[in-house]
Amino acid sequence: MKFSTIVAGCVFTGFASCRPSKPLTIPGTLDTNLGVADCDSKPDWTARNFLKEDCYVSVLDMFLQDYRSHPQAKFEFYSSLYPAPPGSNRLQTPKRYTTKSCTLALVMLYNFKSAELPGTFRSGHLHTELATFGEIYKTAQRLQRNCIVGQGQGGRLAWEPVGPTRSLGVFFWATDSEINHDPRFPNRFRGENHLNASAVEGFVHSIER
Repeated sequence: MKFSTIVAGCVFTGFASCRPSKPLTIPGTLDTNLGVADCDSKPDWTARNFLKEDCYVSVLDMFLQDYRSHPQAKFEFYSSLYPAPPGSNRLQTPKRYTTKSCTLALVMLYNFKSAELPGTFRSGHLHTELATFGEIYKTAQRLQRNCIVGQGQGGRLAWEPVGPTRSLGVFFWATDSEINHDPRFPNRFRGENHLNASAVEGFVHSIER
């Protein structure tokens, strides 16, 4: 794994602010051969104003919010349609990381019918899943490289399951898309980040190497 440093980093303190900090070291190049990325989307995932560049910052948002503080801690992700499971390390989904036109979303696949997802889909998903943000971050970078960036000028929105039972989905879709406003996916986690411009520039440079 190669590491890249952002010279003018920032400390992300929620959707409201971002203050300068010491240089930030982030995972750069990852093995994109691991896993199978479904570089497919549906019409209700897209919007006219979608810009793939915004997805870079959504991934950085997740890195700063969750990956950096506990990359290998296991969390039990669960659907908002069900009561919270017992235990302390649990996170309700959907969970969104939104930057202007692009939203990176963590959603339980249990919420979907088998015909709703493009590409490969296996039925029988659970409404909870164990996963680490290290695993999720790696998946998000792979989708970004192989699909959003690697499929030409327009890019392609994408998704991939993670976890032992493959029940948690990592999705990229347009913020103004129909699916992002689906009533099954409550809006309580939606918000706009305000990341330091120098940090974003350094992160984009590290990914494009």
